[in-house]
Amino acid sequence: VRYARSEEDGSICVTASRKLVINSLPSITYGAKGNAQLLLRYGFCLDSNIEPDGSTNDVLEFRPKPSHPVVELRTGPKSYTFGGLVKALELFHESASEKCSSMDGKSITNDYDDMETFLHSCDIEEDTDFELYGLDGEDNHPDEDGIVLEDSTLEVECRILEEFVSALQKMESKYSLCGKELEDSLQSRACLSRHYSALLVHSELQTIHFYAAAAKSIIQKLQKLEGPKDEGKGEESQMTRLLVDDLVTVFIQIRCPNYMIN
Repeated sequence: VRYARSEEDGSICVTASRKLVINSLPSITYGAKGNAQLLLRYGFCLDSNIEPDGSTNDVLEFRPKPSHPVVELRTGPKSYTFGGLVKALELFHESASEKCSSMDGKSITNDYDDMETFLHSCDIEEDTDFELYGLDGEDNHPDEDGIVLEDSTLEVECRILEEFVSALQKMESKYSLCGKELEDSLQSRACLSRHYSALLVHSELQTIHFYAAAAKSIIQKLQKLEGPKDEGKGEESQMTRLLVDDLVTVFIQIRCPNYMIN
């Protein structure tokens, strides 16, 4: 299709690029786009912008400091979340290493495209074992993938995770649309601009809570602490909990292969 704006009234004229059969129903595919893109380009948002595999098309742009690059975070299976989590943690690695200067921490840099491809295949074949990453203690190649942590850096990793959680909490505190006002705006469509704003905020808050829960759970496991049991409410919460647990498990298996999950 072609778009043209009218100079008279500002309306948009949409013209088909090919002939259409009379009485046929024109349709358009928007593709897998987040609500922010849908709102900007087409003027609407979806109440539930989630794919059948549990992944969301909405993206949270995470940048704790202006000098940091933007890291895109989204919720879903581990093939969508692991790479984003590791890239976000990288933003805190230098400062956390300085705080643990008595330890021999190392910087972790790598292109995660291959890793995310591998994790995606794991979602299809859940019986894949992780001996590839050295769980048997005989085939650990940190220099090849650049992301395996030694036992001596676990304290640094916990500090990084704590800083990540703090940054997420600070990010959450900056939303002016929250609490009952947010809930009311989600339920009411009387003002669509308000409703769509609420959908965007709600989606970003869900992503913040997802990664904060994952980071806290990883810290608890690495420090062998007893964490609070989250029973969850409803199917959505249970699904989210499963996805969080899946991310926590694969994170520890890959980053800390010598650590045994209780």
